[in-house]
Amino acid sequence: MIARQGAVLLGRRTYDEWSRYWPTSDEQPFADFINAVPKYVVTSTPLAGGWTNAQSVSGPLAEVVSDVKARAGADVGVHASITLAKSLLAEGLVDEVCLAVGRVLDPVGPRLFEELPARRELALVEAASTPSGSLWLRYRLSGRWSTS
Repeated sequence: MIARQGAVLLGRRTYDEWSRYWPTSDEQPFADFINAVPKYVVTSTPLAGGWTNAQSVSGPLAEVVSDVKARAGADVGVHASITLAKSLLAEGLVDEVCLAVGRVLDPVGPRLFEELPARRELALVEAASTPSGSLWLRYRLSGRWSTS
């Protein structure tokens, strides 16, 4: 999944947490990926710290996504930034959804799909299990938002 990504969009809270952790992490292969990839942080305030290849972006989300996609020349990923991901989904700015389904059910925490405008059908592109028992699922969004 990360090999297809030429850029990453992050929300501000994720950037603040990750910029303190990933630059010194040796958790591979994600550490090498996230430290090297261009990171665009959706925020209206200046970024603290000096995480390599990170810059702030602001404005209407459709314009931000269009600009980042043009710069990336490949897929644009959104990692851990649930508020941003929910906004992108609600505005119809997502082509694919890649989900990591873990082995633990947790009733606490935000829900990715709770604010969708309506139902939307997904087409399964890829599914793979991991040695730990988790699943990686890749879906393409198909059709339009539907209330039925």
